[in-house]
Amino acid sequence: YYVYVENPCGSGSDTIHLDIYPVAPIHLGNDTILCAGDYLTLTPGLGYASYQWQDGNTSPILYAGQTGFYWVEVTDQNSCAAIDTIYLQFNDPQPDIGEDTTVCQGDTVAFTIEQTFNTILWNTGSTTSAIYIIQEGAVWCQVTDSIGCQGSDTVMVTHQYPPSIKITGETGICPGDSLLLHLNPNDPITQYQWMDGSTDSTSLVTEEGSYWVTAINQCGNTNDTIQIHRYQLPYINLGNDTVLSSQSTLELDAGDGYEAYLWSDGSEQQTLRISDTGSYWVNVYDGKCYNADTIKIEPIRCEMFLPLIFTPNSDGYNDEFYATTADGITDFELLIFNRWGEKIWETTDRTGRWDGKRKSSDASEGTYYWILRYSCLNDPKMIERKGTLTLLR
Repeated sequence: YYVYVENPCGSGSDTIHLDIYPVAPIHLGNDTILCAGDYLTLTPGLGYASYQWQDGNTSPILYAGQTGFYWVEVTDQNSCAAIDTIYLQFNDPQPDIGEDTTVCQGDTVAFTIEQTFNTILWNTGSTTSAIYIIQEGAVWCQVTDSIGCQGSDTVMVTHQYPPSIKITGETGICPGDSLLLHLNPNDPITQYQWMDGSTDSTSLVTEEGSYWVTAINQCGNTNDTIQIHRYQLPYINLGNDTVLSSQSTLELDAGDGYEAYLWSDGSEQQTLRISDTGSYWVNVYDGKCYNADTIKIEPIRCEMFLPLIFTPNSDGYNDEFYATTADGITDFELLIFNRWGEKIWETTDRTGRWDGKRKSSDASEGTYYWILRYSCLNDPKMIERKGTLTLLR
């Protein structure tokens, strides 16, 4: 290329030589459809000075594995650039045969799939778009599309059965107690109906007899019955309330043959020896039921009172001579003597009374002497007392 110029003052010219370098065309290939999981190696060729891919990669090779547009720009040693673009589609056929499902045993489940795939294969070997399943377990379907890409889907079929229940718990009840009956298993999707109309998974009973429950779910119902009998309370008897003298002890016995004992003082033996008055209780357990008994221990009243004077004149007042005794008196003897030492009356009955007679005749007025012998409950020691009395008419 040259140029010539002139003006009033003269003229001039210049020349330049240009070389045009050819740009080699690049080709990533035709737009392509592949299967998901595959990849395609893209390259514009080797030997270029630089490479620039759409994702910023600068290597001469790119491994493509996702659907989208891919382009590359290359420059050669003369800084000449070329660019090419390719569209890749990765097919991933995804059949949808539904969700995991639960059905009653013996029911049929239908599974269908769209008829848009080239081939269909079910786990049963069927190649139709619908199958009917009665067995439980895994159900899968495998498909291929128009270019041979494969996909699959799997669901689980689970069988539900009529409820299986059993009433559990003790089969005996102690008088006055309550008993809680349980259902095993306790299924949250099952409804329950007890004989008393309650709908809980447990039932509280207080009497002996037959108890039944019906369990219901969408697949049917089941009944169960339990027979509850009444236990006998263990027999326990500490005896009648009694008395205890000072310095004495008393052994309380709850009886043998029980599994456990618990006394009011916390001891756990069959017997309890006491030395104090008060109330004492024991609780016994025979392996099934508890029972208890209480005994009251009073102090022994061992006092005796005899009058100094009595007047057996049949006026209804102070006509008899006798000892006023307490409940704690056991052995008893009362003797009366005249001034000459002759025994004129005696009794071993603590309620006995002298009416002032000697051999069916009135005894003379005057002073008489008495001797009293007695012992106290739980104390064998004999006590002897002496005194005088005056008989007046």
